[in-house]
Amino acid sequence: MKILNVKELIVGEGKASEVSLIKLIHTGRILVNEKTVGEYGVKENDHMVLMVTKPAKTIPTVEKTAEPTPSSADPKAKAQEEPEEDPELEQKCKNIVEMGFPDRDIVMKALKLANGDPDRAVELLESVHSHVSI
Repeated sequence: MKILNVKELIVGEGKASEVSLIKLIHTGRILVNEKTVGEYGVKENDHMVLMVTKPAKTIPTVEKTAEPTPSSADPKAKAQEEPEEDPELEQKCKNIVEMGFPDRDIVMKALKLANGDPDRAVELLESVHSHVSI
C-alpha cells in the first residue's frame, strides 16, 4: 500500500481535511507519498507519527484608491500628515544618536518598533548594523 493511500484513509476518517496537509513519520523519517509502506519497513503494530498542518489562510487583498493630498495651506491637514513627536521619545532618540548611531530617522523607527524602549531599540539597531556591511 502506498503512503498516499494511507493518507487518503486518514482523510476519509476525518482526521485531516486534505492529503497535502498530512505528514507521516516512521523511525524519524517523513514518508513520501510515492513509496509503499513495505519500502519503509513498516510492520503491523509499528508506531507512526501523524502530523497535520493547518491550512494556510488566505488574506484578502484590498485595492487602495488614491487619496487626495492635503493642501499645505491647511494647518489641520498638515497636523494630520505630520503627527507631533513625543518629547520623551525625542529625548530617547537624541540619547541613542549620541551613542553613535548617526541616522536619526532610523533610530526613531527603531524606537517606535520597540514601543519606546530605548534598550530594545539599541538591540534592534545593533542587530541590523551587524547584518549590513557599509
